[in-house]
Amino acid sequence: MTYILEALYFLIPLWTLNIILNLRPWFFTMFKIKDYPFDCYGKIKNHRILGDSTTWAGLGLALFFGLVLGYMAYGNIIFGLGCGLITFFGHALGSFIKRRFNRKNMIILDQLNYFILGLIFFVMWRQLDVYLLLTASLLHIIVHPTLAWLGIQLGLRRVEN
Repeated sequence: MTYILEALYFLIPLWTLNIILNLRPWFFTMFKIKDYPFDCYGKIKNHRILGDSTTWAGLGLALFFGLVLGYMAYGNIIFGLGCGLITFFGHALGSFIKRRFNRKNMIILDQLNYFILGLIFFVMWRQLDVYLLLTASLLHIIVHPTLAWLGIQLGLRRVEN
């Protein structure tokens, strides 16, 4: 039970930041906020570098909510800032890889992009044992697809082929 609680202590801020980034289009439409792609419409071999889903405003949201969650969950805004950056750049890395393969969806990559970077960051921040890493991985493999499915069912997330 201790490993599950410790794993959730690590995972909940990352999941929350991921949900916030996935709700970005809805949030910005609702409040009529302009957004601009992080790749500034740049291309590599006629394919966008990151696409429209990775934006400057998304980076701002990740940093802001990372700071808030870092303070609330860990009492440390620097750690929260790191979580925000990890979540955003994990998403950006996934977008970059998907565009190199000319794919809109790569289920495994969509579930693991920010999680793997988060694990690396968390291991660098504090010592973690193998059982905690395995517990966090197992929880993520179960919970992330469930949250994604729920978001689709509620109309908060769209599915593109």
